[in-house]
Amino acid sequence: MNPPRHTARSTLVFSLVGALSAISFACASGTTDPSGTEGSGAEGGTGVAGGGGEGGDAACDPGATPYASSCVLTDELGIFVRNEGSDAAAGTQAEPVKTLSRAVELAHAAKKRVYACAQSFPEALTVPAGVEIYGALDCEADWSYAAARTTKVTVGPDEIPVRLSGGDGKTKLQHLTIVAASASTLGGSSIAVLADTAAAEIEGCKLIAGDGRVGANGANGGGTPAARGDDGKPGHDACSQGIPGGAEVPNASCPTSVGAQGGWGMVASGGDGEDGQPSTPGKGDGGKGQTDSSWSCTGFLGGNGEGGKDGDPGAPGAAGLGSGEVSIDGYAGSPGAPGTPGGIAQGGGGGGGAKGAYCGYLFVGAGASGGGGGAGGCGGLAGGGGLAGGSSIALVSLNASVSLIDTVVMAGYGGPGGAGGEGQPGGAGGLGGDGGSGWAPGCSGGHGGKGGDGGPGGGGAGGHSIAIAYVGALPSHTGKTTLEVQAGGAGGLGGGGLTRNQGAQGVAFATVAF
Repeated sequence: MNPPRHTARSTLVFSLVGALSAISFACASGTTDPSGTEGSGAEGGTGVAGGGGEGGDAACDPGATPYASSCVLTDELGIFVRNEGSDAAAGTQAEPVKTLSRAVELAHAAKKRVYACAQSFPEALTVPAGVEIYGALDCEADWSYAAARTTKVTVGPDEIPVRLSGGDGKTKLQHLTIVAASASTLGGSSIAVLADTAAAEIEGCKLIAGDGRVGANGANGGGTPAARGDDGKPGHDACSQGIPGGAEVPNASCPTSVGAQGGWGMVASGGDGEDGQPSTPGKGDGGKGQTDSSWSCTGFLGGNGEGGKDGDPGAPGAAGLGSGEVSIDGYAGSPGAPGTPGGIAQGGGGGGGAKGAYCGYLFVGAGASGGGGGAGGCGGLAGGGGLAGGSSIALVSLNASVSLIDTVVMAGYGGPGGAGGEGQPGGAGGLGGDGGSGWAPGCSGGHGGKGGDGGPGGGGAGGHSIAIAYVGALPSHTGKTTLEVQAGGAGGLGGGGLTRNQGAQGVAFATVAF
């Protein structure tokens, strides 16, 4: 998205003088009241001075507008449309069609114009190249220009009311009020007119976009912590001939975290405990077994297993910072990225075993064995990224040639971006197993480490408020054309309310190049 061509403000009025493009799309002008109450002065057009008409010019100019010369309001030149008509009709003054879509279809095939009654038409409309539509005509009288009224095109949420297609021929639409409803789908946008490679002139129109919708929040990694590590197995009591330590314990939910086996109890010396897994230098080491009478579980040469290393926390997801893009599908904003999962914790080391113990009269057996280490906790799942808020764009021009004359182009509010999801807390580590008892007891296993918390998701970007969004050439805007914007949506916070990965604020500009 390139910097705007104009300074942002709530109402921008342009009075420019320049050559008009060869193709025109003209709609009803007036105030910016989006309600568009039919028949009220609020939708009154700028008006074109009546001229010609019956008893006027001796020769009727078939290229004249119906606002300048009523002599062109004939069945030979136009297809007539009003709410009370029938789409099975021929589209004459006496037998008009009911919908604008049918009128456009017939007019395109017969190379005629469309003469539209000053009524509301709740339908999405695709206008092929070469079609001319003239609105604000009084169908209850003689189809003459009704200066205080308009022809209104509306659709439901998440639809684009008018699309202009590219191709050969001139396109001209006059005295229409085109209103896009506010979006209802999370992250949805509101766009009034989308011109795709079309050559069009929009004169005296009101193009009114509703508000964009807030983006969906990213999914949370989980409300409860990840799987806890199992406790270590206890060592065995003294006086057998060879006594294994407490068995190793893997975490069933993340099997690479293993609480280590305790050291064996033996006659001549105690065995060392194993190291916890996954292996980490200086962490989760197994305790030393007994070799002489100075040995103890807690001394300098003590044999308790060491606790396992905690898992690394997951990284936060990146914020949605891009400006998004416009296409024939409308607007797509920049979502936040998901975080990364928390790391798996290390299992605790096994406790050291004791050497031989007196087990009876003149009998020396194996010493007590060491307890096993507790398994480490699993890492938490990551939070999902928040989706972008929807934008409000009155006109999207995609490599089109569009001229705006005496037209109100008004965008609504951009939707806030969705918040990033919270990461899941890591699982707790299991407790170490106790050593076996005897004349010299076995040592305890170390506890498992805590799993790393999942990283929070990034917030989605806020939606924009843009009068004209374009790819290619900037549409020209002359006469009393006004470009009006509201405010862009706030960027969504990162998971857990973080601001360091908050999505970008939506912009509010009259024109923006994508």
